Order: sequence, then C-alpha cells, then structure tokens
Amino acid sequence: MAHERDVRRSVYALTHRDLDPEDLFRSTVEVLRRAMPADGWCGITFDPVTLLPTGGVHDEGIATDDLPRLMELEYAIPDVHQFIDLARTRAGIGVMSAADRDQSARFVEVLEPNGFEDEVRSVLRADGLAWGGLVLFRREGSFDTKDVALLRDVSVYVAAALRRWLVRVPADSETTPDGPGVVIFTQGRLDAMTPAAHDWLKEIPDVGRGPDGLPPALVSLAHHTRAAALGGELPPARARARTLSGRWLLMHGATLDEDSERVAVTIEPADPLELAPLLMEAYDLTRRERDVVELLLRGSSTREIADALFVSSYTVQDHLKSIFDKIGVRSRREVITAMLYRHYLPAVDAGQQPSLKGGFAA
Repeated sequence: MAHERDVRRSVYALTHRDLDPEDLFRSTVEVLRRAMPADGWCGITFDPVTLLPTGGVHDEGIATDDLPRLMELEYAIPDVHQFIDLARTRAGIGVMSAADRDQSARFVEVLEPNGFEDEVRSVLRADGLAWGGLVLFRREGSFDTKDVALLRDVSVYVAAALRRWLVRVPADSETTPDGPGVVIFTQGRLDAMTPAAHDWLKEIPDVGRGPDGLPPALVSLAHHTRAAALGGELPPARARARTLSGRWLLMHGATLDEDSERVAVTIEPADPLELAPLLMEAYDLTRRERDVVELLLRGSSTREIADALFVSSYTVQDHLKSIFDKIGVRSRREVITAMLYRHYLPAVDAGQQPSLKGGFAA
C-alpha cells in the first residue's frame, strides 16, 4: 500500500494538470485508493454560495435507479452528515459510524441495498468556500482516522483545482439555447419540460443521470426548493453552473402551489453581473480586491476607488497589480472583459453587449 505522503504529493501534482472536474475526480480517487481502499465513490461540484450541486460523477457508486431517492434524502429530508451540515464544521468530513447507520435513511434505503457498509464524505473547501464534495464507499470494513486525515489534506488541493477550472476556459461560440427553459416536478418526480429546457439539459455536464434522464443537480434543486418552501432554514434555491460549451447557466426553483407538491425549475443563461461575484471567488481575489473590481465594473477611476475605499491611490494601484496577476490580464479594460465578456462569447459574437442591469441588451 502506498505511503500517505506519496499519495498527497501525487494528488497535489494532478490537481495542477488543468483537468476538468470529471477527470479530476477520477484521477484523485485512483491515487487515493493506493492508500485507502474504496469500493465505490462519487464526486460533486457545488455552487459555493448556496452549496447546491452543479454537476458530478456518479457512475461508480450508487445505482442509477437510486439516485432520485438519494438526492431527496440529501436535500429534502434530514439525515446524518449532509453536505450542507458538514460545510459548517471545522473538519468538513463525516464518517458513517455504527450509531449513524441506525438513524440514517440514506444508509438503510440506499447504501446498504447497494452493498456498502461504510461511507466517508468530505467537503472540498478552499479559503472557506465549498467548491465540491467527494464520497467514498466500502463494502467491508470502516474508514479510520488515518483515512480521514488523508482525505482532509488532499481535499484542499482538489477544491483549489475545481475553483481554477471554473475560469480556466472561456466560453466558445457554439450555438446554444438563448431563452430560459422550465422543468416541472410533481412530488419530486419529473412532470413536464419545455423544449428549451430539453436543449439546455443536453448542455449540463453530469455523469450518472437518473432513470428519467435528468442530471442529479437538477433533481437536487427541485427537492431543495420544496424543502425550503415547507419551512426549512435553507439557502436560496439557485445554482450557477458551466455548460459543456463553457457558458454559464443559472438554475433556480419555485413552488407552484401552496402545499409545495409542484415545483418549477427554470434554466437560463446567467447574467454577467450575477456571475461576477462567483468569478471573483474563483480567481481567488481578496475581499478588498473584490471591492476594487466591483468599482471598476461601475466605471470608477483610481481616484474614485480610493475615495470610496478610504485608501490612497497608491494602495489602489497595488491592488490592481495583484488583480491583474490573478486574472491573467494587463489592464483595467481586460479585467472588465474577463468579468463581463470572457464567459459570454456566444452572445458577444452575436453582436450583443452587456446591459447595465446585467444580462445582454436586445
């Protein structure tokens, strides 16, 4: 069995190879298995603000037919070690103990029928924000403290790689739907969808779709919407995700009736100004650097930025130099391009310009 130190080094190295999330998850698990055997696994990407899933790899863990119930148990029904709870803990890791199994519907209804005896979950967190999650399963034996320590250490590397991937490749100019699509769920199950929604779903990168052909990210959002409407203290039912062509989508849910039995999930292109805060997190800008960028996007001069932030013009210039290095640009104009244009090339190529309210002018 490989030494844990070698595994840490190997994971660190592969997280700097500019892999997409699917390849990143597969490569990470392949390396981890050298030191901590696992019979199954799944990797998930999150919107770091709402902690709702935006994609993932699910083809070597839970059976496809069980994914809808798994999503319901994760986002609509209280259970042990749910990601939204783990993200609030210092370690961000949970192991399915013997005591947990007695009170976990996830174990009784999903893990055990799939032949798994133990589970360890880790929030993939960088600089306090969760960019994804990784789950490992065993058919025999339990994950121990050494396994948890190893997973905790490498999770930071994987989280940073997921964050970098979000801004690594700009959108291409392939033809994709421009209008919003709507998917209707009744009691958590697919009811109907518009043609535009059907086209958008083809663009959502998600391995391991359920029997109805929907990505777990969309099903999770529907369950979360319903649970939030029923009184749960949950974040907004919205998530931003990249498409296969590199464009950005906003998915958000709303209930259609008083008893929350019917839920509509809307899928539409994300507005540039809606996306800007997420991009600034992905570029790893500090709080003060984000303040500077926000003022840049409003057209403020160096003097105006200095006055607004109560700092000197020299300090603003220092912040700008750091911002340029992190985003990979050389001027203020290129910062604006990175935030408002780089991820919207299809619309820009069509001659549209970002409007002052976000989105694109007609």
